[in-house]
Amino acid sequence: VVMQVVMVDDGHFVTSAVRSGICIWSLATGEREARLIGHDRFASALCVLQNAPKLLLSGGGGGFVLLHDLD
Repeated sequence: VVMQVVMVDDGHFVTSAVRSGICIWSLATGEREARLIGHDRFASALCVLQNAPKLLLSGGGGGFVLLHDLD
């Protein structure tokens, strides 16, 4: 079950799902390019920073927020 979807400026989108965690996908191919790690459980919130579009905040499961570098 996909919980969140956010767009990234460079032709990618990021999803958070119960079983697969946080994944980066290509808009052009529709293929998963990376899986981000860090949460013990699923991330219920995703946010790309407006002033730093290559940084993603994720929060959820364990009650904490992580900062991910999408480069």
